[in-house]
Amino acid sequence: MLVLVEIIHHQRSVSNNKIQTGRQVLLDLDKLLLDIRALKYL
Repeated sequence: MLVLVEIIHHQRSVSNNKIQTGRQVLLDLDKLLLDIRALKYL
């Protein structure tokens, strides 16, 4: 029973990590787009 709880908890933290990574990627893309826009105006 405890093992099952551990597995579920692990799965949850893995998906949380994926969400965090996704957010980080989106933030990086935003920065990249801003950089590209800035270059266009130079």
